[in-house]
Amino acid sequence: MNSIQELKQELENKTLTVKWKVLCDIGPSWIGSSRTITFYLDKLQFEDSDFCNFMTDKLIEVMEIPSTSEDHVITGY
Repeated sequence: MNSIQELKQELENKTLTVKWKVLCDIGPSWIGSSRTITFYLDKLQFEDSDFCNFMTDKLIEVMEIPSTSEDHVITGY
């Protein structure tokens, strides 16, 4: 996926899904808070690309997804 136009064409017959997770500072199997955001088109994960990074940045901006969390795991769909 490389552009909005390609995405629009794919969305005519496929479903776009986004999942995100912000881990807290300390968990059962990790130390250090982090954020992951993953896009799927009909359950197939988007490959990392400039367009995927653009969409990630826009989602973070619009949904105000924090980059870290001190005490809670935050998930979204």
